Amino acid sequence: MLTSSAPCRKQIAWPSPVLTALLAETPRPHHPVMLGALVGVAGGSPHDAAMAVAYLSVSGPASAAVRLLGLDPFAVNAVAIGHTVIMAKPTLCLRTRLAEHGYKVVGLDLDPFLLSGGGAFCMTLRLDLRSTPQRLRSLNRS
Repeated sequence: MLTSSAPCRKQIAWPSPVLTALLAETPRPHHPVMLGALVGVAGGSPHDAAMAVAYLSVSGPASAAVRLLGLDPFAVNAVAIGHTVIMAKPTLCLRTRLAEHGYKVVGLDLDPFLLSGGGAFCMTLRLDLRSTPQRLRSLNRS
């Protein structure tokens, strides 16, 4: 919970001469342009802004597809290793559909992790990525 002495992100980014100038030029800027300006004002890099836009462009449609297909969002939060898919308690229908496409499904009881909002993929540790000093600094700013 924010206290009156703790600045929130809105207070850090606004008011800002950069944002004021942007809104004066374009009162309704395109979402990625506004997001880029906000990330820049908050001290982020163009790469940080691009990653946020990329995440937002994929997460919304993916979430909609999950809902439209009637899938359990925690079940599709899965780990795929080759043709093996590890997920939380997949339904028989989902198992069958994946098997029809050549996938072996491993269903696990992840209830304790699901209660905290995570799933199988959230429990992975990527060993194919490297941390750089610049990346670590950007993570510590947030």
